[in-house]
Order: sequence, then C-alpha cells, then structure tokens
Amino acid sequence: MNTGASTFVARLGRAIRTRRKSLGFTEEGFADHIGMNRTRYGIIERGKAHGLRILALDHIARGLGLEVADLVRKAEVRRRGPQRR
Repeated sequence: MNTGASTFVARLGRAIRTRRKSLGFTEEGFADHIGMNRTRYGIIERGKAHGLRILALDHIARGLGLEVADLVRKAEVRRRGPQRR
C-alpha cells in the first residue's frame, strides 16, 4: 500500500475514534454496539485496516450516526487542517 493511502487509513481511523469517544463509547462497547468483532474494529480504528471494505465502513458510520461521506470528509479535513472562511 502506498504511503498516501496508509496515511488516509490512519486519518480515517482517528476520525472514527474521535466520533466514538464523543458519543461516550469505549472501543469495546462500540464494537459490541455495532456487532463487529472487537479485534477487527480496533484494527480499523488504529488505522491498520488496509483491506477495509466499504460495507464495514458503512456499518461503522451508521453506528456513529454518520454517512460514509461524513467520515471521509472528517479524514480529509484532518489532512488539510481546518477550513478558513
């Protein structure tokens, strides 16, 4: 996997973690909440899931009350920094 993709996966994992924590879930509790294997979920959140499937991402996003596009935008904002208006 190229560095750009690895970096994006890491930013995506951080965006997921930030949202999960804002909802008051532990990593383990959220994995249980969405019915995902805890180990698999942890790998995704740590940005190590290089074979992340869109359906898994959709499942996580819905559990967080978001759409996949929202998570991608959050990961992109982290790359560019906050938008100035």
